[in-house]
Amino acid sequence: MEEDFQLGVGVPGGCKAVLHSVNRLIESKGNEFRLSMLLADFKNAFNLVDRSVLLQEARSINQSCELTLQDWYFDDSTIVEDTHMVAKALDIISTDGPARGLSLNVDKTELFWPVEDPISRAEGVFPINISCPLNGVKLLDGSVSLDESFCRDLALKRVSKNISLMEAIHKLNDPQCKLLLLCNCVGVAKLSYALRTCSSLYLLEAQVQLDQTLRAFLEKIVVASWLEFGSLCPSCNVHRMDQWGDHAVHCSSEVGVNFRHNLVRILVDICSKVGIMVRKEAPMGFLLKGRKELQPADLLLFNWLEGKYACLDVTGISPFAGTGASSWALGNAIEKKKKKYASKCEDNGYKFIPFAFSTFGEFDTEALDTLSRIKSIVNSHSNNARMMFLSFIE
Repeated sequence: MEEDFQLGVGVPGGCKAVLHSVNRLIESKGNEFRLSMLLADFKNAFNLVDRSVLLQEARSINQSCELTLQDWYFDDSTIVEDTHMVAKALDIISTDGPARGLSLNVDKTELFWPVEDPISRAEGVFPINISCPLNGVKLLDGSVSLDESFCRDLALKRVSKNISLMEAIHKLNDPQCKLLLLCNCVGVAKLSYALRTCSSLYLLEAQVQLDQTLRAFLEKIVVASWLEFGSLCPSCNVHRMDQWGDHAVHCSSEVGVNFRHNLVRILVDICSKVGIMVRKEAPMGFLLKGRKELQPADLLLFNWLEGKYACLDVTGISPFAGTGASSWALGNAIEKKKKKYASKCEDNGYKFIPFAFSTFGEFDTEALDTLSRIKSIVNSHSNNARMMFLSFIE
């Protein structure tokens, strides 16, 4: 480890690299019984060892190291090799370490391999007080194991601790203090690091528990369990309200209709003030086979394109349109409008212009082209019209 990175920051060369390297080695050679992995811990080495000196020494000898895997991170080390070689390395650490300020903490030292080498249990090979777990070990706050239940249980245990802390914090009556404690004292970043360094196959249950609890926690703080959060819309009584206010904009009931009507009215006012001849919601007399009248013109622009009148159809699209969200993208919505109206308008000598926008403020290219042309006309007129257009854009 030649770079001085802190635990869990998610950068190349940090302890994540150690964890992933060990796990990849376990996955590829876990069935070889002749290997052993030693996880050694030193007493207070974090404060006693000068890391710059240690790293300089490591650079000078790293090319001569022939162990399958060897890593050192602060006061933790991991060594993987033939069982006899690992035992020899432990003997060197125990014998020569104290003179260099490295005293082995036997109580926290562990020996593990998925397929245990019988030699590791032989008398005199390793100290009898070294722990030898069978299913897996915890390394640098991550799990090292091929056992699915071990990884899953470790993740659930971490999530359970975080949930307990959130429940304790929620007893406070100060929302600002709750958010501060959530960001700094619950250990969400540390938990996120632990979940990132474990196989996602083992984490589904833990992730679901954490997501549900965290959402409920934030909901109670941010919206104070507001009754409308997630409840049915009082206007249409069909769709649920959302914290982004999206449904309140595109609701097909009175609210959404008024929003769209106001947008059309503002466009008409802008056009009228700069001399663009326009008519709102003009009846075109286009009929379908069932004698139902088509209404392609929320705005009818006179002499707009190539000397022809243009039918401007205003459409608002929600980015949260259920499971079939792709079918509600602006481009697809415009294609549907063109398929419905464009040919009918062309047959009667009109141009058809879809004016589509997202409830989050995104405009389609044809809508932007229309606004750009209106802007160029506005710039040649009075300051009042120019200010009105700028207010609309904002």
